[in-house]
Amino acid sequence: MQSWNDFKEVFADTVLPIYERHELTFDFVGIHGRKYLTRSIILAEAMSQFYRSNLKVEVDDFAVRMAISFHDSEREGNGPDMWERESRNNCYQYLMDQGIEKQESEIIANYILDKKSDVVDLVGQIIYDADVLEILRLYDLSAFRESEFLFLSSDDILYDQLLEDAAFIRDDFIREAFLFIRDVDDDGFGFYVNDEYLDACLKHVFAYRDTFVTLNQYLKHLE
Repeated sequence: MQSWNDFKEVFADTVLPIYERHELTFDFVGIHGRKYLTRSIILAEAMSQFYRSNLKVEVDDFAVRMAISFHDSEREGNGPDMWERESRNNCYQYLMDQGIEKQESEIIANYILDKKSDVVDLVGQIIYDADVLEILRLYDLSAFRESEFLFLSSDDILYDQLLEDAAFIRDDFIREAFLFIRDVDDDGFGFYVNDEYLDACLKHVFAYRDTFVTLNQYLKHLE
């Protein structure tokens, strides 16, 4: 099992430099840059912890983290993603180089290709939802297409096991995700070297507990 600290090292040394290159080539405003990816990882961690804490299900954190980390790794432009297959192959090759078995490497990398209709398990749903939430950076909250977001909806993979107040938790989660994305995108948030991004974003959540009540609840294991 990969620890959070082990992942942070990989994220800083291997993953974020890829997205930093995006910022230096085609993505000067960071639409698919380091802030974007860091937020996606953090929001996925919160969703994973919700299921683990409340429904007592196991979540393959390694698969979630690796697929999200590499899902835009081969982009050469913003807009529609025409490089999904290349990103998938990049993820697969990285995992193989790390000694991960071929079958597991294929399963993890293939999550990158999943559309909404392809989601068949919890790991795939969390990966898909983390990307959907990041679309909030482009819209006002009222314009967000909530029907595309599966977490705690009637289309949730684990809908039959959800808590009675799941709809309220979902609403709070979306609102807080929007505020989190907005805050991190603000120029006043700052720019960090790669080994500081995860901690800086998490510290922001922990510093504003009254704003990010739900996120704090499901990220406190990382504090």
